[in-house]
Amino acid sequence: MVVSAADQGYFRLLDGLIASLEDGGVFARHAVAVLDLGLTLEQATGLERRGVILKRPGWDLPFPNQAATPAWFKAMTARPFLPDHFPEYDTYLWIDADAWVQDASCLERMKEAAVGHRVALAAEDLDVMEPVQLPTGGAIIDAARIRAMVAHCYTECFGEDGAERAKKLIVNTGVFALSAESPVWKVWQAYLARGLRPGAKTWLVEQQALNLAILDRKVSFSLLPQSCNWNVTTHRPLLDPSRGLLCDPGAPLHPIGILHLTDSKKLERAAVNTVSGGVMETPLSYRAFRAAFAPADLESR
Repeated sequence: MVVSAADQGYFRLLDGLIASLEDGGVFARHAVAVLDLGLTLEQATGLERRGVILKRPGWDLPFPNQAATPAWFKAMTARPFLPDHFPEYDTYLWIDADAWVQDASCLERMKEAAVGHRVALAAEDLDVMEPVQLPTGGAIIDAARIRAMVAHCYTECFGEDGAERAKKLIVNTGVFALSAESPVWKVWQAYLARGLRPGAKTWLVEQQALNLAILDRKVSFSLLPQSCNWNVTTHRPLLDPSRGLLCDPGAPLHPIGILHLTDSKKLERAAVNTVSGGVMETPLSYRAFRAAFAPADLESR
């Protein structure tokens, strides 16, 4: 099962993810579900007509000031409880709503990497990140800023030495695969409950809960290639306009599997290097990208 989550404000991004799954033939091979965190009736009805399974989650565990916490935070608290929300599936493939699938074969690779009850996910590679300026005079996102946010979460939520922990492996839980019977779920839930007790509720808490469990050697994991969760903010892809594909700059013939916009979702377009050596202003969201660069197999449908 492929699972995501969104409220009405995130629907545009979710719609792009679902469209990418439709175009990639994923609905024929996997159930597709969405945690409804506050979609409008029209949005929810439209998704159901497209074959999406919807579930409105409650709070899966107690924490301070829960009544004042916005519903979108359930995207974090529900993530370690997916088998409870959607029982009877063998493997769960989570994809954040601000990501989209370009090459659906990566989903099978994710499933294969999750054998043996390991959680399969990609690590953040910050060592070669170029700083990114967000629009309208926004913040500059760079490796130091990302590590500082991670360190803050470790310190505020877990009482850990954040600066030291943030120097170590950082995995991104925006895309992962995990089998229903894996013991990782329970460990992740326990670490998340620990992180929520202080009431800090930073948006990274569920991610760093799993990171901390990995660093403490409490769970087994498999590292996916970057192509299965390509962070568009930390690593700009390479554009092949003739094929209508975004590729790995280190392997220009290979299309990226899943493009994860992260902070770049705030950009309408970004300057992207092309395979011919030029630079092109390129839309990053799925529908806008496909409107500009439709690959041959989609054009023929």
